[in-house]
Amino acid sequence: MTDTTTTDLTPYPEAAPDAQIDVGRGLPTLAEMTRSLQAEKAALRDAATRIETATAAHAAAMRHAGNFTDEVRVVFERDAAAALAATEQAVARAASDALDVARAVTRQIPEDRLTVAPDVEAVAANRAAILGPVVATAPLTQLAADLRGALQAGDRASCFLYANYLPSRLAAPPAAHEAGHPEVGRARAELAALLATARARLRDPAADPLRALATEVRVQAAAAARPAEARRQQAALDADFATGRRVPWPAAPTLSRPS
Repeated sequence: MTDTTTTDLTPYPEAAPDAQIDVGRGLPTLAEMTRSLQAEKAALRDAATRIETATAAHAAAMRHAGNFTDEVRVVFERDAAAALAATEQAVARAASDALDVARAVTRQIPEDRLTVAPDVEAVAANRAAILGPVVATAPLTQLAADLRGALQAGDRASCFLYANYLPSRLAAPPAAHEAGHPEVGRARAELAALLATARARLRDPAADPLRALATEVRVQAAAAARPAEARRQQAALDADFATGRRVPWPAAPTLSRPS
């Protein structure tokens, strides 16, 4: 496997076994963020089991409620519903905590870093003093042709330098002699596309599994919170019906078949 190093951002150190995410102390390591998300994923699995168990218990209680007198049945059903609602609320809190962690991790995942092998990095370092001023001052049409050629030739050192220097050039307003020229606009658009291609070829995929894990936790957290949210919405709807703020939609009349 080719040895690689990252140049534009500091590599992440290995996390200590007991390390925890602390947003206040700076950027956590990839290992720390991964462990934090894995802990939330395990908590969500436990929450899903609790909901399944509580739902089954509630259904069983409702089946047995018919064996009691009306007075006892009302209390029995009320207690069973309260137990299920308490479980749903606890699971919703766990889901909210997991969602907060997943969002925090997503915010802290670094932008895509560029990765090149040490020998390519050495070549880029030797070219930087020359290519840097060229990128800053050369016509955009020339830069587009140069970057297109570097990509076609597989020149990773030049692509690495362009990927680092071009964003600031493209973010700057066009020079007075460039403004309004169609070919300059076309070159700027082509450079943006070529830059995206160069960065895609050089990007460091180290954080990709972490991004996928954060997405998975967000999806599972949303699913875990759904029963409590549905109960809350139903309770709000029932309250509106009870106070007259809303009126139930009339049921469609039953049509009998002609004899």
